[in-house]
Amino acid sequence: MVQPAVSWMRRNWKRAVLGTVLSGTLLGYFALTLPVIPYMITDLKEKQRTAQDDALEHIKTLWGFLVWFPKNKVRDLLGGDREQKLFIVNKAKQRIFIYDADKNLELIIPTSTGRHQGTKTEYEQKVTPPGQYIAVRRFNQKDLRTWFGHKKAPEYGNGMLLFLGHWFPNIAVHGTLPEWEKYLGHERSLGCPRVGRAAMGYLLDHAAIGTKMVVHEYAILPLEVQPMFSFTDYARQEGLTSTAQLEKAKRFFLDNNPHARSLDNLVTGAPYFFKDYNGDGRIGN
Repeated sequence: MVQPAVSWMRRNWKRAVLGTVLSGTLLGYFALTLPVIPYMITDLKEKQRTAQDDALEHIKTLWGFLVWFPKNKVRDLLGGDREQKLFIVNKAKQRIFIYDADKNLELIIPTSTGRHQGTKTEYEQKVTPPGQYIAVRRFNQKDLRTWFGHKKAPEYGNGMLLFLGHWFPNIAVHGTLPEWEKYLGHERSLGCPRVGRAAMGYLLDHAAIGTKMVVHEYAILPLEVQPMFSFTDYARQEGLTSTAQLEKAKRFFLDNNPHARSLDNLVTGAPYFFKDYNGDGRIGN
């Protein structure tokens, strides 16, 4: 019994090794892409409900999920010191709040989101759709020229982080032209959250693929910025009258404060130091 088994192993060891390697690769690939599945599903469902419901748009979403994310995530894992961050895009305040991997508030960046409000149902609408996203690809200036051409690439500044979750691949955090930085802090973009060149340079160097992004329309600030927050005052200012409206605002408040376990038990930890990227591109404390 032993001899036939040894003979079989000698004849088929290459096949056995190859099968083991392939199995391990597939398991690793599945584990790597698993966190992206909810964002991919949301993106596909949203396109099905809108004018973007066609095969090509679905292929774009699947390409971002199956190709771009794992490829670029592996690159980040193999080299570099980037970390997975959390971007909270506050459309009401036109600011992006950047949290580090430990959920400490790190940066506050002026942004310019879509000039139109409401729900995005067509590509031409200049809306930054609220919701949750995950970064799947990074573009430097060379990548921008290759992707958009030398004439159009400068409109995206010095780089871009492309996010999957809604209307992929049409929502990204990207830079802008120097003469357009004066519009940061105002709703002037075609849909993507724009940032200054200094801020974009920092994000390209420090934000890893897999960085999460939350976009919302509520005038709610992190506790580090607005420590005394009254839901009664907020509801009155915003005209929230129904329980459902107020509960939705509360959920976004928790999204904006990663340390908060609940509204009754806020855990913010020690005071945080953060940098503020001013609209003119200078870094201020």
